[in-house]
Amino acid sequence: MNRKPDLSFEALAEATSTDWNVGRGKLNEALSGIRSQMPGIDDAELATEILYRAKLYRRFMGQAILTPQALNMHWKRVLEENERTQAQATNQQAAPVHCTTCAGVRFVVYSRRRMPRTELTNTVAPTAGTEFISPTGGKAVDGYLDFIEEYAPCPECHAELDTAHRRADGSMFRGPDAAQVRERLSA
Repeated sequence: MNRKPDLSFEALAEATSTDWNVGRGKLNEALSGIRSQMPGIDDAELATEILYRAKLYRRFMGQAILTPQALNMHWKRVLEENERTQAQATNQQAAPVHCTTCAGVRFVVYSRRRMPRTELTNTVAPTAGTEFISPTGGKAVDGYLDFIEEYAPCPECHAELDTAHRRADGSMFRGPDAAQVRERLSA
């Protein structure tokens, strides 16, 4: 007997890592609450929305365990919180900067270095002995793109900007300080 897949049920089970056999009742109860908050939406759209809001839940609730009931309870809250924080995070309304060093873009080219051909750059870099211009304008010759531009905050108008971040391997990256950038620009 072939039953029609219940995509939203499966999405809720997947998003909350709930075993269908053990948590079927809790899943159905939470799904009923979620459906009542989203009237008129079809099952496939609801499944997509469940996965999206589960991602938002994890972003805003930190280490809190995501259960079907928790997602149901915070269904509207995670979307409202996402809209609120997105509005605060944008810098599109930043005041224009009149700077002769960076021409108002707030960043300068700090260094250029050669980039060897790797699997990641295979679609851009050509085979040895040929020349190719990438979509970004970098020329590739003999398996090397001629350079990668590294940017740093402008030392004149944005010297206080901290561009530190974690790399994919978890290590910390700290950009050059304003004095180092000034030295490089004058060289």
